Amino acid sequence: MILPVAYMLIAGGLAALTPLIGRISKGLSKFVSFLGFFVGIAVIAVSVILALDLNLARFGLELGVPTASQLTTRSPWLQYFLPVMVILGTLLFSRPIRNARWASLVSLGLGVLGVYGVRVLLGVGTTVVLGVVFLIITVLAYAILRFVEDVFDFVATFLALPPVEIILGIVGVYFGILILSI
Repeated sequence: MILPVAYMLIAGGLAALTPLIGRISKGLSKFVSFLGFFVGIAVIAVSVILALDLNLARFGLELGVPTASQLTTRSPWLQYFLPVMVILGTLLFSRPIRNARWASLVSLGLGVLGVYGVRVLLGVGTTVVLGVVFLIITVLAYAILRFVEDVFDFVATFLALPPVEIILGIVGVYFGILILSI
């Protein structure tokens, strides 16, 4: 089964054009944004697979990517399709979850997991020790994840600006059409 990168770029580019779709219909804009979330996950996954040069042939999958010489002979700008895919995937993935506060939930889960690990692996059963372990792990994880969440929120807020979304959408569709024409 071939999963051409060009189709992913075109789908991601069209999903990024929701500010233009929102002028026509709010319901359609929300639906495209919902679909864009999953397209964004797929675009990020494919760009990671391409960046790491993973071989998916053993699973029966192929990513229809032209060679570097084919890309640069068609257009010198096509050598930048991978960064465009990463930015486009980040835009589509971050749009619906930009306002979700996930750092506290993940740090709470890590704290519980840490207490479970200390209790099972080390055999410590004292409530005070387990409480201290929970607090330390939870606070450290929250401090780190809160910073990551703030950086993610900053990037997502910048990418959510309508001019940026429209430009990324047009570039994604353009790159997809150029790759498809090779």
